[in-house]
Amino acid sequence: MRITSIMLVLIFLISCNQKLKNVKDDNDQNDFNQVVDNIVRYKLNSVSVVQTETVPIFKEVPFDSAYMEIHGNIPPPPPPGLINYSKHFFNAMVERELIDSLDANYMYSNIDSSLTINIDSSLISKTLLSKSFLDSIFEIDFDSAYTYLQNKYGTGCYINVGTPVFNYSKTRLILAVDYHCGPLYGQGYIFILKKENDKWTIIEEFGTWVS
Repeated sequence: MRITSIMLVLIFLISCNQKLKNVKDDNDQNDFNQVVDNIVRYKLNSVSVVQTETVPIFKEVPFDSAYMEIHGNIPPPPPPGLINYSKHFFNAMVERELIDSLDANYMYSNIDSSLTINIDSSLISKTLLSKSFLDSIFEIDFDSAYTYLQNKYGTGCYINVGTPVFNYSKTRLILAVDYHCGPLYGQGYIFILKKENDKWTIIEEFGTWVS
């Protein structure tokens, strides 16, 4: 009887812990969707389409060691579309007082290159399309793909978003966004955001590429 009671208590505690974990994850998801929606509403308002899946992020740029042997130990340039937050990047954020050193260590150590998130279409004011669908139309022809997006959704502009990186207290957020509006018209951004009074605001942004 005593063993049964202990087991019931353990099951209850595990259940409560799982519920708390899910609530925490839901809050992260809601904050992330709020940030993405604000960006396409007010910052990149010509965007008509958002890629559903986030782009995975890396601590360091993955590369082929054979390349370095051929090119005298010089690392290759990052592959197109790859998002990389190095220790140097986080140290620079600390120096500029955008985050503190504890946040930097926590955010860097919690980068998971296997993690992607699906954006919630009910919380975004723009059309969401899957990566597989976008890849399929762009594999045929870039010009016709942008024309298709414009005819179907109002503009030829779309974005893909990196998996978000939160600090421990969920008051800072780093988000990479790649903005595409034509074969030779696009730009990459990294946004640093701060949460105060339940509202996220951009406190800094950096350009990562432009065409």
